[in-house]
Amino acid sequence: MSNIKIELRKSICNIYFVTICILCSILSLIYLVKTVGLYSDYREHISFEEVLSQNTLAPTFSAYTLWIGGPRLEDDKTSKLFFWVILLAASIPYAWSYCSEVKKARSNKKTPSCGFSYMFSKYLAVFISSGLIAAIPLIINLLGIMLFVPITSPDPVYDIYFREFSSSILGNLYYVHPIFYECIYVAVLFVFCGALGCLGYAVSSVVRSRIIAVSTSPVLLMIIYSAKEKLPVKYGILSPLDFMNVADVMFRNYKILFIEIVIMLLVSIVLVSVRIMIDKKTERSHET
Repeated sequence: MSNIKIELRKSICNIYFVTICILCSILSLIYLVKTVGLYSDYREHISFEEVLSQNTLAPTFSAYTLWIGGPRLEDDKTSKLFFWVILLAASIPYAWSYCSEVKKARSNKKTPSCGFSYMFSKYLAVFISSGLIAAIPLIINLLGIMLFVPITSPDPVYDIYFREFSSSILGNLYYVHPIFYECIYVAVLFVFCGALGCLGYAVSSVVRSRIIAVSTSPVLLMIIYSAKEKLPVKYGILSPLDFMNVADVMFRNYKILFIEIVIMLLVSIVLVSVRIMIDKKTERSHET
């Protein structure tokens, strides 16, 4: 447990993590200012009582639809940039820092830390810290929107605008307990970015080149994104850069999402296991 605390502190209290979190938080706040301005302009032209009496689209102007994970402004450039940054950046800091750690140990003529306890602690710390890169800015944006926009529960009468139907997965939850629905969305992004970070870390544990280690996950994402038209998916979208920017779109692609998370975790576990076996074999050869 002490090793996990040490590695988690190292993963969070460093310039890489802080810089990316600040950048993503700034992007989420820029989106917040845009949406609050949009809602303010809307309220200036018509009172809330008049809106209700005329049965217009007032319920679609809610904190649940206007936040960065909602469907209202999904094509906004800021939101697209935000999700590109968190997905592409989730794997960079820890792949780079681990390679730097190994290189520093070797330059000081020390044996790089190895063994199951160390690698597991590092793996878990990377998973949590990479997930926080996505979760922290999302939570900041959601709470910020709730301060300025009414927290009106979605009305299933307007489901065509929410794009979430009762028959879809988590559809009923969205209309009964929308805050839990959004929390699940944040949690899924946390897990996905955590798995992405672990993949970058695992590659860096086997490949000592920092450039290769850092670029593996981003290049993989870009290949999937670029090949999306050549590799059509019958029931959804293949690239996470397309289906993670809005909650309902992501949940419609939950099978693809689950498969991608499992593949990343399995590959990262295998690579870390290979690193542990190589280090143990090296230790035995030195002992003999």
